[in-house]
Amino acid sequence: MVSHESQLSNYDATDLTSLFNCLIDLCVNQSAAEEQCSLAKLIDSVFNKSVESNPSTYKFLAASSTLKRRTSKSPKKIQKKDKKNHKVKSNEKTVSVTTPKAPRKASTSRPSSKSNKQEKETLIRPSTSTGIIIPENEDATNTNISNQDEILFKLLKAIELANDDLAGIVLCRLIRGYVTYCKSVVAQKRLRRMAKLDAANYFLRAIRTQISEPNPSPLRMLEIDELASALLSISLKDRKFTLKVRISGMLTLLINRIMEIDRLWSTVTLLRLICRCVRSPRNAQLMGKEKRFAERFVGMLSAFNAIECKEGGDNVSTQKMARLVEILFFISKNKKNKSLLLDQGVCAVLKTIFEAHFERRSDEATHLEIALISIACLRQFSRNKKGKDQLMTLNTLAICDDSIRKLSEDRKRLASRPKVLAPFMQLQDSLCALCMRCLPQVPFPMPLNLPFPLSFPLPSPPKNGSNRNLRSSASKSPQKSTSSLKAKLLNFAKNSENDSAIDDASPSSDDDGVEEEDEALLYFNSTGDMNSSFLDASDDIEMVITEDEDDQSPSSSSNTPTKLRGMSRSSSSSTPVKNNNNFGMKYSQQTTSELKNNYTLMFSEFEEGAMSQGSLSPKHRRIASSEISNSTPFEEVFLELAQKTKSVGEFTKVPFPDLANPDIELEQQPLLQNPESMKEVIVQELTRTQLQNNFTPRTVFDLDKLISKYDNTPKPMRGNNDLNMIGKLSTETNHLHFESRFEGGNLRRAIQMSDTHYQLILSPDINQTRSHYQWFYFEISNNLANIPYTFEIINCLKNTSMFSHGMQPVLFSVTEAKNFRPGWVRAGSSVCYFRNLYVPETELSKDGKSPGKKANKNKGKSENDSNNENVSPNGETKNFYSIRFTLKFRHAADICYVAYHYPYTYSYLQSTIETALARCSSSSIYVRQDRIATTLAGNPVPMLTITGPGTARDLEDRDLILFTARVHPGESNASWIMHGILEFLLSNLHEASEVRDMFVFKIIPMLNPDGVINGSHRCGLAGIDLNRVWDQPSALLHPTIYHAKGIVQYMCEFLKKPLVFVDLHGHSRRPNIFMFGNNPEESWRQVDHSLEHNYQFMVLPEILDEMASAFSLKDCRFGITKAKEPSARVVLWRQFKLERAYTMESTYCGFSSGEYSGCQIGISEMKEMGAKICQALLPLKQCLNSFGDRSMLEARTGDATFEMSGKEANQTKKKVLFNKSSSLGSLN
Repeated sequence: MVSHESQLSNYDATDLTSLFNCLIDLCVNQSAAEEQCSLAKLIDSVFNKSVESNPSTYKFLAASSTLKRRTSKSPKKIQKKDKKNHKVKSNEKTVSVTTPKAPRKASTSRPSSKSNKQEKETLIRPSTSTGIIIPENEDATNTNISNQDEILFKLLKAIELANDDLAGIVLCRLIRGYVTYCKSVVAQKRLRRMAKLDAANYFLRAIRTQISEPNPSPLRMLEIDELASALLSISLKDRKFTLKVRISGMLTLLINRIMEIDRLWSTVTLLRLICRCVRSPRNAQLMGKEKRFAERFVGMLSAFNAIECKEGGDNVSTQKMARLVEILFFISKNKKNKSLLLDQGVCAVLKTIFEAHFERRSDEATHLEIALISIACLRQFSRNKKGKDQLMTLNTLAICDDSIRKLSEDRKRLASRPKVLAPFMQLQDSLCALCMRCLPQVPFPMPLNLPFPLSFPLPSPPKNGSNRNLRSSASKSPQKSTSSLKAKLLNFAKNSENDSAIDDASPSSDDDGVEEEDEALLYFNSTGDMNSSFLDASDDIEMVITEDEDDQSPSSSSNTPTKLRGMSRSSSSSTPVKNNNNFGMKYSQQTTSELKNNYTLMFSEFEEGAMSQGSLSPKHRRIASSEISNSTPFEEVFLELAQKTKSVGEFTKVPFPDLANPDIELEQQPLLQNPESMKEVIVQELTRTQLQNNFTPRTVFDLDKLISKYDNTPKPMRGNNDLNMIGKLSTETNHLHFESRFEGGNLRRAIQMSDTHYQLILSPDINQTRSHYQWFYFEISNNLANIPYTFEIINCLKNTSMFSHGMQPVLFSVTEAKNFRPGWVRAGSSVCYFRNLYVPETELSKDGKSPGKKANKNKGKSENDSNNENVSPNGETKNFYSIRFTLKFRHAADICYVAYHYPYTYSYLQSTIETALARCSSSSIYVRQDRIATTLAGNPVPMLTITGPGTARDLEDRDLILFTARVHPGESNASWIMHGILEFLLSNLHEASEVRDMFVFKIIPMLNPDGVINGSHRCGLAGIDLNRVWDQPSALLHPTIYHAKGIVQYMCEFLKKPLVFVDLHGHSRRPNIFMFGNNPEESWRQVDHSLEHNYQFMVLPEILDEMASAFSLKDCRFGITKAKEPSARVVLWRQFKLERAYTMESTYCGFSSGEYSGCQIGISEMKEMGAKICQALLPLKQCLNSFGDRSMLEARTGDATFEMSGKEANQTKKKVLFNKSSSLGSLN
């Protein structure tokens, strides 16, 4: 063959595409290594840094941003697999078919022929979702592939089959540039496409061959480094990455590389790849099972640290140490690994590593990272009694105390450099947490088995058993025996406990599964200052979460067993819905007659037209029986409606903030800076344990006792006397007074620990089957002025909280309101969140031995500590966390209300709606209130219809929008966003009128009134999470969800699909406001990956990112996990094909980016977000009209658009988004 070097010696950068295509063909056809090397050298000389960083270099890899379709009649370059002979057939010759392999050098030999044969089959069929393999009976519409996929497929094959090291390096650089030198949105899209093409397996097969070499050359080492770097990038979007690593047999090879860390070729990138692999609990478990792994690893770690310290340690050695300690962190999450490592004295080694790098903490950022991860490891080992004993032997408390003092000096020195100071303070907090772990534990001050005195009896079925709503969705007969139905409901509590255990054990909308120790590593990723193996700040939390690696079959539905679900949740009246992508999943739905009977009147505007609000009678405007006029004061409206609110416990008053109307927009408050808060806690705890406390703790508020004194005598109308009580101190007691017997209150017990220190215990959710403690709302009185009172809520369960990141509780002062300064304000100093010393008494008696064979009954499943670390196998809580804050009251004898977040009660919602309807007389507004259901406690659930006036024909042309909120009672921020939605839609603003004329809004502002009324955090009165029953809600036990879902079904069957569905929630662990959507490519079900969608789910979040200062697109996520299958967002997407179904999450804390960065969120920001989501519907509709209902995103986010110059791309995007919405502005 003629030398390529002689033919192409004059090539320059403009001919790079031809050179790459030629090299790809040579590699795919496995030409001689010399040919590949010769061409690779030529490319390497042309492919310099400037060319590599030019986005136009990679245009040939993004050949077509618009999918080019082929049918089964034109199967060019598409192969079919014969079902009988299992042979590959092709209508024409194509590079997709592997050619016989050319001999390779000994140093680059491939696996055995048997494995080669298997790999060839995998090579030809990279993924069932790529469209490369077309079954003979496949519909033509499913045979579509893009040119881009074909080119990438060839490139991946070339990387795997390259016979020359330099050729492999050059091709890896091409991949790296392709996903690096482009806009962030395009980079994410390209990574998703590569994950869909199963790129990870190609790279794994390539690196497995290279890494097996016992003595690799420097060039081979460089190729391994490039392959590892590519795998790290792809792992961000491949949910099965760690499973693929395990199946590929790479774990043993990676272990050998760890043990040879002193060898030159164990690179930092390779160690980062190992870190990524051991994040999988299963991989960490298997790695620990390798022969003498713990002994070898601890020995290697100690030896490497000694060498690194002796020689001073260059930058590469320091980074290697950081990655080794990180590997130890993930491996030690497994209980058995932890025990084996402790047997080898790992704590002493970690102590040495920490001390060595802590002394050099100011020299280089990596030393500080090593110190922080070392402490995170020690905190993890302290969970084990053996580990705690070792730490006490090593005098850990003294080391921590000395280190904390030195960090305090650093704080003074670096006070003017906050960004540099931040990781030092993070280390200080971690050291404080380790101190807490080493202090002696104490029993919880209240018996954990003490039942909560309030409960709600679940409804019984009709005696004749004829109610069809009680039969299973899989049942064909409506007839059930009375005894059978009764038995089912009698067993409901037991069944729902199992059901809730499954639902609640899975992450909630704001449970990221991040451990307090994990936060140490996440910090370095978010700052971008450290060379951690956490690759992308947008993926940091996802990387730490335990991955769902089970190879689920398409028929797997959700976590709940079929039998259990039929008993406790299946109550709808028809058979399960089944379709192609929902195969094996069961969804309830109502019959046509039921839909018409239940919901026709709620959509009467589509039959009768929409009259203007001014012409509607009061009967049509509201469902309450109260006579409210537009001149009735809000206070009177609220008091009247509050009397009708039905609660489980007896209320003694109405909360003053509701009576005064809390809708008061105050100035933004900055995030709290309190770096010394944890240090203060440690000082106090050390003092308490070392010195004798002369103060005897006493209970000053006990809800259980107060409830026991209830009688059945008639009570006067609930009111509020706070204005008459302020300024009067008690003459009988010298302690603070507490109260929570009002709507939304949930304080169970207050214990005075010293003159100014109070420990508080929150009430559980009514009927809860699993513990939920987060929301709090209570009243404080009988206080002195300017005295620092410390409050500590001691029965929290979440591992982390935004109270550690600048968040403050909110406070409402009655005296301030009397002085014409009303409103909720952020308050409190020394705010922190930490794991306290309280444990159940049963935990104190345990000897902490490592689990033996009898105890380990998980049949090979991971023993990862991170899963339900706070819950023992029998469901009992093992430890608790505290929210601690200090308040100084400005006025003596004040009455103050303190809450987790700005409260928004059911009675306040009802009053707001009634007042708004009474005062709404605009001729441009049609509004109607309907009752969709009555809760278990008997409270009506309203739904508002809002649109512009028009005939029935006019309304047919309008799209439906559905907003819901407050399915989780503790997420009051969702209600404030909903408040902003209603305020905007019922306003006379021109923008609001424009939105009303284009859409019909159906709004359910509170899906869980009972939970809100009774101060619950997550559950309804049925005791389970109502956002986990949307797949099969019960009309008897979950009436609000049952009818909300029925309304969606009615829309889809009789009118049209809602254009947008948004369920409003709150998020306790992340800043900003963002969305969760449904991307089929990121679904846990493989069958979803082949669904056509054109990225419809991305449009509304992108518009909001442009319009709303509080919204953050980078925090949005679009994955579909198994645990979320029964949630509203996923069920409505999957069952009713709502492409734009979202969960909107609002932080409780504040903002980390954008215009509001550094500020805590307030009522005004939440209301503004409500208005913006309404305004965003206009450009969304314009996008749909401009680009077609199913193809607009290719034009908006295709590679061609984002590879324009920045100015040109922005202009194009703005034309798309805001062509017809120039009039939209901020809501003032």
